[in-house]
Amino acid sequence: MVEAVESKKVGQLLKARREELGLTQEEVALRAGVSPSLVAKLEQGRQDIWDMKVSNFVGLARALQLDPIHLRQLFSDVEQSVLKATLAPATTKTAPVLGEAAAGKPFEYPIPADLYRPTTAIFFVSGDSMDDGTEDAIREGDMVLVDTSVKELKPGGLYVLEIVGDGYTLKEARKLNGEWVFMPWNPKHPAVRPDEVKVVGKVYAVNRFRTVRR
Repeated sequence: MVEAVESKKVGQLLKARREELGLTQEEVALRAGVSPSLVAKLEQGRQDIWDMKVSNFVGLARALQLDPIHLRQLFSDVEQSVLKATLAPATTKTAPVLGEAAAGKPFEYPIPADLYRPTTAIFFVSGDSMDDGTEDAIREGDMVLVDTSVKELKPGGLYVLEIVGDGYTLKEARKLNGEWVFMPWNPKHPAVRPDEVKVVGKVYAVNRFRTVRR
């Protein structure tokens, strides 16, 4: 019953944030791309937020005008030990979500244990530079798993890059005329030169943990 109590606390925080923004449950649902009944269940503590699909979690964060890290910070009054028990059943491991100006210990998100690596970091995708309209497209709201120990570039590899002073970006490494360049999949976006970025790590899985074939 302890977990049920903690879910109610989370629900109260979600409701308080919604009311702070002057939104109805229906408006939050529309903005998040979820059903109004799901929003109601979350606020009533009848739905564990950590059991939601990643896309729904990200959608909810945006509907509440928060990034996923800030949404986690809303729950700071929930006991950490109970939260960890909810986040990390035996079949999962938690990996840090790295984000812009994350303070203190990074927010951690559960992933399947068989995809966990000690050097895994998680990034939420923003924008459409890697959306080429195909089945393999990486779209806004997707979550990528990154091995931060793998920085050596390989043609066709997907890498999270830090644009110094301007956040992160996701691009494919290619070698053109003997020189490396980081290319978007969406031709509407420009390529990035290696001297403009710092390699954070190589992507090995995307969103709902589809293994990357590249």
